[in-house]
Amino acid sequence: TFKNVGNDALDLSGSEVDVQYMKAQYVGDKGISAGEESNVNVSDIEVNFSKFGIASKDSSTVKIERAKLSFNELDYAAYNKKSEFGGGSIFVDKYSKSPLLILKDDISNVIVDEN
Repeated sequence: TFKNVGNDALDLSGSEVDVQYMKAQYVGDKGISAGEESNVNVSDIEVNFSKFGIASKDSSTVKIERAKLSFNELDYAAYNKKSEFGGGSIFVDKYSKSPLLILKDDISNVIVDEN
């Protein structure tokens, strides 16, 4: 559980991580930030009242099941930040919130329920 975090709650770089049963509220930047070729599997998490829910950048892949994201500025962000890497990818399964709030650049992907 993370609450009133000034920057990222969980900041992963060059990592292979499974994240389960996480709750983050009032995070100043990202609930989960994956960068620099990280591979992250996420399930059963909540990110609320934060700037970003989950971000994937710089050739990272984040696979998400059963995430509850609400009252964030953006739900998902996928982008390239460092020139030596490619874009980020996010795959979301079982997404139920509407509207979907996404930021992505031209070389990144956000796939929701296989669409």
